[in-house]
Amino acid sequence: MKKILILLLILSLSLFAACKKTPTSSGTAGKTPAEIRGIIGVAKIIAHPALDAVERGLQDELAAEGFTNLEYDVQSANGELSTAASIANKFASEKVLVAVGIATPIAVSLANTFKDTPVVFSAVTDPADAGLVRPNVTGVSDATPVKAQIELALRLKPIKTLGHIYNAGEANSVVNLHILE
Repeated sequence: MKKILILLLILSLSLFAACKKTPTSSGTAGKTPAEIRGIIGVAKIIAHPALDAVERGLQDELAAEGFTNLEYDVQSANGELSTAASIANKFASEKVLVAVGIATPIAVSLANTFKDTPVVFSAVTDPADAGLVRPNVTGVSDATPVKAQIELALRLKPIKTLGHIYNAGEANSVVNLHILE
């Protein structure tokens, strides 16, 4: 998943470079990755080992691809939707090259704020339901293969009752429950 996210981010940078010049991009068309300068806004809804790994993987892979002159403005909303909106506005005022949203709430805030700037999401279970299917938005879903998991469990041992723990406040958990049902 990490490689797919990086490829989508690189694709977004390339498309952005070809289509639009901004004060931060200074016309990146035709430049090598090392010549591209600007800010990548990276925001996550909360600090969590899985979300932190996406953030680290993003930076590591872009560096490995030769994007060595990028700055990263990394923010956490600490679970607060109002903070997510503030982070999106901060990235807009900085004119980031790309805004990366890690988890559904922050990705939605970024997508609602940016209409032309590329937004890349990760750790979003149902991008369509979240309203993230837009011209300037791309990313990777972390949807769990619920059906395949149940089929595997049934092959291992007959099941009469199946329990499922979920949090009604988390969109990914509710989506998985509906699939399970």
